[in-house]
Amino acid sequence: MLKTGDRIGDWIIESPLGEGGMGAVFRVHSALSERVDAALKVMKPSLEPDARARFVREAEALSALRHPAIVRVMGFSEDTRRGLLYLVMELAEGETLKRRLERGPMPLPEALATFVPLAGGLEHAHAEGISHRDLKPSNIVLTPDGPCLVDFGIAAAAQSGDLTGKGHLGTLSYLPPEVFRGERAEPRSIDVYGLGLLLNEALTAVHPFPLEAGLTPAAALATVGMRKLQQPALDPGETAPEPLRKLIRAATSPDPRTRPDMALMHRVLASLLERRGGAAAPAAAGAESPRVPAWSPPPDRTMRVPDPVSPIGSRTGSTTSSHVRRRFR
Repeated sequence: MLKTGDRIGDWIIESPLGEGGMGAVFRVHSALSERVDAALKVMKPSLEPDARARFVREAEALSALRHPAIVRVMGFSEDTRRGLLYLVMELAEGETLKRRLERGPMPLPEALATFVPLAGGLEHAHAEGISHRDLKPSNIVLTPDGPCLVDFGIAAAAQSGDLTGKGHLGTLSYLPPEVFRGERAEPRSIDVYGLGLLLNEALTAVHPFPLEAGLTPAAALATVGMRKLQQPALDPGETAPEPLRKLIRAATSPDPRTRPDMALMHRVLASLLERRGGAAAPAAAGAESPRVPAWSPPPDRTMRVPDPVSPIGSRTGSTTSSHVRRRFR
């Protein structure tokens, strides 16, 4: 698609950072100065007739997000000669959460210091009508300045309808159970479930829905779907404070109607951090861990789940799940 030295807009390609279901990401520098770095995401061409208009709507919405825990969109444009739409984002560098968890679970203070800003960033995005919809460890970067959410490449704006057309885009292991029941999941509820799953994974360093290598997309869908439909709400265990266990159980509930919203998740996590005399600080501060690009190629690829998914062990049909606010004590 693009190679080192190519110019696209005002940017020069330096090297690839990764490739996902929606596009490829490159490290770039300004055509005027090699000291100005950024990440440039080139969207894969789409045959859908409204793809360009939808890209513009989403890029406009993402450009309006301003939060320390969300990678900033610096601009977007179109390379008409190549027929490529692209986003330019700040370059977030640090250790990904995926790499961090390879060393073991996070102690409670580190987990809270990491997830309070993340929940705050997602609360901000939801308030602006934007949902991420692809939360996973490789999309969270632990920068020296704190955790940062990257790759809103399949984000959904409330005013733009169904961004992905027919089906759900996401990473199978982190999609909520209602997707596998053939329901159309509410985007904010997808984020709530994903953050709850990630928090549980951070505290335990165990992912409950691993995918074996070599599975075909259909086999992976069936395997994860069966596990999702059989798995009750997640629980990190007795070593975690009871309010945190309750929050994770609520966020990962199989019933999306009983999940909290992101604002409530943020408040509960911030309260737990405050009670322990902590503050939301850079989670990777002082850690002698390898610095890696924000978009190192992840093995957990984003893919499309057909919608409706043929329910596994349940009635065939499609229902619309609703998102309700739940009081949490």
